[in-house]
Amino acid sequence: MYDIDEIAKNSAGNWKTLAEFSVPADTDSPNEWSMAWLIHPDSTPEEHEHYATVAKEMATFGDDARWITQPHWGTGTLGGFWIRVFNDGRVTPAFKRLCEIEIASFDQ
Repeated sequence: MYDIDEIAKNSAGNWKTLAEFSVPADTDSPNEWSMAWLIHPDSTPEEHEHYATVAKEMATFGDDARWITQPHWGTGTLGGFWIRVFNDGRVTPAFKRLCEIEIASFDQ
């Protein structure tokens, strides 16, 4: 069983470990956000299909899940979501749904 609250605690602010990542300027409370990379130049067709599934779901959450790309000197352009993990101290529906999708993909 996965503990989404624990995943959220470990994910919020994960962008701080990415030296080349810059927080979007219009982000309030950046420590409550996480970067979830999903695709890269070497992504397989299955990974692109997975991304499409995630993107469709995340589109329903408005500004709490923003598609973002980031150039990286070693891997090329990465794509994923800048996602709000916490809002008013609670895990956001967007982050919870992302976790549910990812956990389901692990279990397949």
